[in-house]
Amino acid sequence: MKWWNKGILFFTIIILIALAGSYFAIYISPEDFWPIAFLGLAYLPLFIVFLLPCIYWLFVRRQLQVQEWMRMRQQAQHHQFDTWAIYSR
Repeated sequence: MKWWNKGILFFTIIILIALAGSYFAIYISPEDFWPIAFLGLAYLPLFIVFLLPCIYWLFVRRQLQVQEWMRMRQQAQHHQFDTWAIYSR
């Protein structure tokens, strides 16, 4: 993996952690942990910023995603037939 992709992956993970914190902000009282309230307020900008690397991974890395999807589909079909064989006995 190139250094550029590693940087974008690191950025994506950091934004994802912040976005998860903003999702948990409605369950955690600001009296218990006040910094999480700021993540809740920043939900919309975090979500928009999170969409940027998602678009990057979707279009720039499309070939790898299609290959991965096909591999998962083949595994799911194989697993489906294995499950059918178990239940048919």
